[in-house]
Amino acid sequence: MKSLNDNTVEQVATENNSSSKTNSIDYSSLQSEFESESVISNSAFTTEELIQNFLFGIDLSDSKGNPFPKALIISYINSAIAYAESLFDICLSRQEVEAEPHDYERSDYTNWGYVQLWKRPILEVKALRLMYGTRPAWEVPQDWLKIDKNSGKIQMFPSSGSVTSMIIGASGAIYGLYNSWDYAPQMWEVDYVAGMDANNLPAHLKELIYKKAVIGILQVWGDLILGAGIASSSISIDGLSQSIGTTQSAMFGGASARCEEYRKDIEALIPVLRQKYGGIRMTVV
Repeated sequence: MKSLNDNTVEQVATENNSSSKTNSIDYSSLQSEFESESVISNSAFTTEELIQNFLFGIDLSDSKGNPFPKALIISYINSAIAYAESLFDICLSRQEVEAEPHDYERSDYTNWGYVQLWKRPILEVKALRLMYGTRPAWEVPQDWLKIDKNSGKIQMFPSSGSVTSMIIGASGAIYGLYNSWDYAPQMWEVDYVAGMDANNLPAHLKELIYKKAVIGILQVWGDLILGAGIASSSISIDGLSQSIGTTQSAMFGGASARCEEYRKDIEALIPVLRQKYGGIRMTVV
């Protein structure tokens, strides 16, 4: 037979259990979100391709057998993508740009309507407009546009259609609207799409990005071969002994040699890629 106190204790325990279930947070969904391949900033890169091509044969786990979190690998891939974009001043992912303003310069305008876009490479130029204040004054016909996609340069070559008040001279100068001005702020306005096709990304650019990401991953892995800060380990039981030594030290990690080789590969790839993407942007004042 249960007493009143026993029933009270059971009731309190039941309420506490139901309360803990209600207030519990499921962190598995948050973890899977950060470890999803969709978090990678460019679909041309995957964790599987990185591991197969640049970390083959390496057990990505710590000294206790815990596997590396996928989120760690993804974060290094995203960091390497951002590094390459900044280094070569390019866009790897597709970006739609609307109403990008550019100043009118007579010297550029008389040089076949030269305009240097801020983002490159260019996938498509949707519109190039001549503005008067905030109002569009004239839109350049698409078949006039001559586009250097890698460098992000646009020039105009009138070829067909109605020229109206725009006249091209023998020297390449385009005469017409506002030709008497030497300078006008933000008179050009451009709509375009910048970036690269994820299915046709150059192999040597992907190699540079993957190797940059792998260096960070190997630096973490090299510290955890035997444990952080441990260069060697030995065990002795009843006259039997086993010792394990690594190249890890106070100054170098266990994967320092591989990291150094990848750094040399990256240094060799940079001038090759700069010849293709690293054109110098100049503005004469």
